Amino acid sequence: MPVFKYLVLNQSDPPEYIEVEQSVNDSPLFKHPLTGEPIKRVVDSPSLTLNHSSSREKKILSADNLQ
Repeated sequence: MPVFKYLVLNQSDPPEYIEVEQSVNDSPLFKHPLTGEPIKRVVDSPSLTLNHSSSREKKILSADNLQ
């Protein structure tokens, strides 16, 4: 299940965020599950763990590995 990020609307400085594991079919939460404070789902970049990078690809494709 994906993890969604929520902003706690309590005017704290710095802003307070929580992460909640939810189904994509679930409705967004409007209250903090523990404190009952109002929250708002925020759009954030996905957290992806990838096993490739340009330097890793160069190493894998080097002439030393093509024998």
